Amino acid sequence: SNDAPIVVANAPVLSSNAVIDIEAGAIFKFESTSARLSLYDAIVNANGGATPSERITFTSLRDDSVGGDTNGDGTQTTPARGDWNGVYLNNDNNAATPLTGVFRNVDFRYGGSTNSGMVSIGFNPTTLLFEDSTFTQSANGAGYVWQQSGAGQSKQIEFHRCEFRDNDGA
Repeated sequence: SNDAPIVVANAPVLSSNAVIDIEAGAIFKFESTSARLSLYDAIVNANGGATPSERITFTSLRDDSVGGDTNGDGTQTTPARGDWNGVYLNNDNNAATPLTGVFRNVDFRYGGSTNSGMVSIGFNPTTLLFEDSTFTQSANGAGYVWQQSGAGQSKQIEFHRCEFRDNDGA
């Protein structure tokens, strides 16, 4: 996308059987350690392209390396691990509305301000594919998978050609 980065200030929740299509080149910049994006009971299609300008990015508002100097402070601030919370993927343990998603050519960086990591995946049933994506500079691990078991429910999470580097925590 050629649009300006999307600044996330709080903790929006997108849910209720929504189909969420994230365009190639989209940039989400998170404003604070409490800022996060929660995707519940949804179908998520985050298909970035292979070139740097087509990749989808979730990062700190202080990260000027992608989307420019969004906070307008020049070089006064630089991104750091834990600048923002994370992306929460959850289906509220409801088999009737499973969370499914594809995250292809997506960069997650400078998040993980809580012990749930930069990408938190929860409850059954959930089917997610992460492909050709990077998880870097998280303060509390790149990701966290948690589960509340239910009879006959399953979780399928796949990572193909993903890179995990420079993350603190478990």
